[in-house]
Amino acid sequence: MDPMKGKNLPGSMEIHPIYLDLPCKAAGVIVRCQGKILMVDRRVGTLGRACPAGHLDAGESAAECASRELFEETGLLLHPKADLKLRLNKNVFGNHCGRGEQNHEWSVFEANLGDEDFPRIELREPKKHCGIGWFLPSELTNVELEVVWRLFLKKLLIINK
Repeated sequence: MDPMKGKNLPGSMEIHPIYLDLPCKAAGVIVRCQGKILMVDRRVGTLGRACPAGHLDAGESAAECASRELFEETGLLLHPKADLKLRLNKNVFGNHCGRGEQNHEWSVFEANLGDEDFPRIELREPKKHCGIGWFLPSELTNVELEVVWRLFLKKLLIINK
């Protein structure tokens, strides 16, 4: 069976266990605070709200990438080993990106800041994002999410639609 067959059609994104070493690797982080989730609103590439994420740089671990992307996009600094918990590690087919790739190996982490005060966040990449904010999971069912993040949040039972 060819795992790539039919996986590159728009709208046919699928998540599978890691069984292929895909050349394009990405990592993201779901940051929770007081029951809300930190999201950026992308203005280029795949549009919609998403958790901070991006491609791994050469020699970088997935946790390091997630931590770096979080800082680059929001100014929030978390330690990759102490603060991030791996929640999902999957191959995603039909996940197009600005690099021209359509299949990615994704690692999704979670950082739970508990009930502490909301940390200071800032929109650090205004050419890439048009907004940033905290959302209750129930609010995410009514906003435009990147398709891959809707799949991840559903798979992790954070949202149900």
